[in-house]
Amino acid sequence: MADNSNIAIKIAGLLNLALKAGKLILGADNIRTAKGKTVINAIIIDAGLSEGTLKKLQRCAGEKNIPFYLFDGKVADIIHKENCKAVGIADANIWAGLQPIIVNSTEFKKILNT
Repeated sequence: MADNSNIAIKIAGLLNLALKAGKLILGADNIRTAKGKTVINAIIIDAGLSEGTLKKLQRCAGEKNIPFYLFDGKVADIIHKENCKAVGIADANIWAGLQPIIVNSTEFKKILNT
């Protein structure tokens, strides 16, 4: 079984790959207003997100049936983007690589969509 540092490195690597490929949507407003061919495969937030923004993202995720996860750390620290508290993963292959890691990690908690 992989230790937490290896898991963190894998998660950071895949999220940064998505960022470099232009397949990581940064910020709650950008996630909620994503249009066109952009399909969001999952949303990851951190605890620093305001309650109002959290509810808006939950509603958006619920309407579009998007998996929604709370990270027990700072999203900004993973992707090296200051003040970023929410990301949308817009690449099915990257999400396929991340999903089993996130689902089995104690640092992530699935949030029910509303």
